[in-house]
Amino acid sequence: MPSGPLTRWLIADGISQRPGYVLCDAPELLRNAKGNPAVGLVEALKALVRVQDMMQAADLYMLPSFGSGGPVKAYVHLRELALLAKEVGVSTQDFATVEMKVTADDHG
Repeated sequence: MPSGPLTRWLIADGISQRPGYVLCDAPELLRNAKGNPAVGLVEALKALVRVQDMMQAADLYMLPSFGSGGPVKAYVHLRELALLAKEVGVSTQDFATVEMKVTADDHG
């Protein structure tokens, strides 16, 4: 069964596919999105795709501070996005166009 980029990103294990991803607060993001009619699960999944695209564009796994081979594990903190999914206004457009940023921090 073919898998799309989001599926490959979500199932990366940190062993055969580096890095493996830990999506911190992902359950809260999905729960909040589902509970807010102005967001919904489809927009939450689209936001995850945006985060993935941003990480790939930033080439986080290639930063010199991570050393050769890239990191084994990458933590993706989604708390602010989860809170926004709960609080966003009346239109899915409000959530879909929110500005996001990717930063990297090497903890050795």
